[in-house]
Amino acid sequence: MHEYYTYVGSDYPQTWSLPPLQDVYLSYESYGAHYEFDTPLGSAEWNATLPSGGALVRLGADRRPFTLGLFHRLRCLNIIREVLADFYADSSPTAKIGRPDLAQHCMDYLRQMTLCSADLRLESLHKPHGSRVSVPDVTHTCRDWKAVYEAAEQNHQEFMEAR
Repeated sequence: MHEYYTYVGSDYPQTWSLPPLQDVYLSYESYGAHYEFDTPLGSAEWNATLPSGGALVRLGADRRPFTLGLFHRLRCLNIIREVLADFYADSSPTAKIGRPDLAQHCMDYLRQMTLCSADLRLESLHKPHGSRVSVPDVTHTCRDWKAVYEAAEQNHQEFMEAR
């Protein structure tokens, strides 16, 4: 591994170099508190999950655009939410899923990244019903996503100033 990258072609690091992220804790939040599926407030909250630069960070001398897995996943979740909200809002018998190729990409990407993370956190079951289960409050140990957002905001500000 070398410390200097040109960000041309395949000469770039596999991860964005940030200081080590601290542990933070996230407890499961039941449906309805925030990020509702099909309300104006829920849509606004979902649309605010990305930093000012959207899903992009710009790196290297030429400010080459990249996305981070964190932001790609959040964008995909919001796309799936939008597609489903539009589908369910259309009560006609000919209702169809809009943007099926993009929705399929997002489903595939989220499935693969969920497998990739192989989260081994044990979650006790509450009211198991056959293959359906509900999980009570569980606190996960996570990496500090706020530090990633702060770095992305700074990256976007630097990009805007350099334009």
